[in-house]
Amino acid sequence: MGKKKLDVMAKEREIFIHGETDENGNIIVPGCVRNGISEKDANTIFDEMAEFAKYAFNKSHAAAYAVVSYRTAYIKAYYPEALLAATLNSYLGVLDKIPMYIDECRNLQIEILKPDINKSMSTFTIEDGKIRFGLGSIKNVGFAVIDSIVEERINNGPYKSFTDFCERTRRQRR
Repeated sequence: MGKKKLDVMAKEREIFIHGETDENGNIIVPGCVRNGISEKDANTIFDEMAEFAKYAFNKSHAAAYAVVSYRTAYIKAYYPEALLAATLNSYLGVLDKIPMYIDECRNLQIEILKPDINKSMSTFTIEDGKIRFGLGSIKNVGFAVIDSIVEERINNGPYKSFTDFCERTRRQRR
């Protein structure tokens, strides 16, 4: 039913309502009418199944979604900062999605820390139960530049001033 092939659906309706016989006239599938259900009721039942098929998944597909939903709900309940940081990271560079998830952080009372040249990484990170804004979500700043800024900071310590930042990043470009 999920494929909506009209010719196949018409054949299946006929089998469902009247049954199916082999070339010798032997009943293979009895159908609703042979089982005592009126043709009108059989058509109504088939129509309901066809309508359900418009939005239904097969069982294995539904089961897979259920497992993912359950695990996501568990993570959101017990590790909301990790889930939201990962979600925010999945939308790095998609600036219209970030505010929606920052609002969700606020709804869950998870503080979003501002970008900090001495603390932020290229992605969103968790810091003392809060989410530190990732430098990769700053508009018009490329990841190559951010990665070099973070690498310099990791290798040579925090930036002491704007001048220090400029000198150290200029040295890296050479």
